[in-house]
Parts: sequence; structure tokens; C-alpha cells
Amino acid sequence: MRKDNQIPRDEKTRIEVPIEDGTMESAAVRDSATEETNPDTDETDLVQPSEDGTVRTFVERLKRMQAEFDNYKKRTTRDAALLKERAFNQVLIDVLPLYDSLERACLAHGVEDEPAALYEGLLQIRNQFEQLLHAYDVVKIPTVGTPFDPAVHEAILTVTSDEMRNTVVEEITPGYARGERTLRPSQVTVSQGPVSQQEEE
Repeated sequence: MRKDNQIPRDEKTRIEVPIEDGTMESAAVRDSATEETNPDTDETDLVQPSEDGTVRTFVERLKRMQAEFDNYKKRTTRDAALLKERAFNQVLIDVLPLYDSLERACLAHGVEDEPAALYEGLLQIRNQFEQLLHAYDVVKIPTVGTPFDPAVHEAILTVTSDEMRNTVVEEITPGYARGERTLRPSQVTVSQGPVSQQEEE
């Protein structure tokens, strides 16, 4: 005979188990929902170290490039100064023999007091100068009889002459050029043309 207040085992199980399982399932669902509703935190934690590493690597690379560029500028400046100094020294080395010849000519004139010895010394100096200019590919600019060219000539005077107008008739100071560059323009006198030509104009 079954008492009224007794619950069959099967019914008790049906009541208790769903409650416990439901509680456990609800907690699992809540945990899962919490994880799904906060995905940014986990993604930030995963991505941020990678982004920081990329930026840090990029900054370090920029610092290395800047240091290399600074070293390059210093090296270039040093090489340019050294090259300039070497070129200047070479010019001095080439000029020193001319000074030696001039000194010997002056000594010869002082000791022997002979104009011929002095003249020979001056001729030697001029020849050495010509050889030096030739070694540096320096040439004298043509003047007398050539058309006036403002790129290589500097007109000091203009005179009436039988030459055509704008023709160089006299060289006052020679000019020199090296390649296509004018080192010093020639100072010249330029013809204004014959008197008859001027009257016609």
C-alpha cells in the first residue's frame, strides 16, 4: 500500500533532474553568451601585441635608415673636402717649379747683372706656364679678327676701323677657356666699322 505523501522515484527523478540540468544548462548558456557578447576584448588582446611589434620594427628600421643617411652625409662631406684639398695641393705642386725658375732668374740678374740671363730666365718661366696650362687643357681664346662674342669677349673700347662692324681689332688682356667653360673673358677693342658705313647708318 502506497502512502499519499510519498512520491514515486520516477516522478522525483523527473522533477529534480530537469531542475539540476536546467540550472547547469542555464549557467553554461550564460557563460557562452558572456563570451560571445565580449569578443573585442579577446581580439584586442590577441592583435595588439602583433600591432605593437610591427610599429616597433618599423620605428627601429627608420632609426637605422636615418643613422645610415647621417653617416653617408658625413662621409660625403669628408670626401669632398679631401678631394678639394688634394686638388689645391696639386695646383700648388705644379706652380712651385715656376716660382723656382723665377727665383733663379732673379738671382742670376743680381749676381751676373746681365740682361740676357734675366731674359732667358723669363722665357723659361713663360714656357713652363704654357706647359702647365696645356696640361690642364687651358687654351687661349681667339680675339683679333674674330667676331665679337659676349660669351668669351669683354669689350673695353670701340673704335672706327676698316674692319667690319663688331669685329675684334685688338686684344688688351688675353682670355682663357677650359673645355666649354670660360675661365676668364678676353678684354678687347671692337670695331665700329668704317666711317662710310657709320654715315650710312
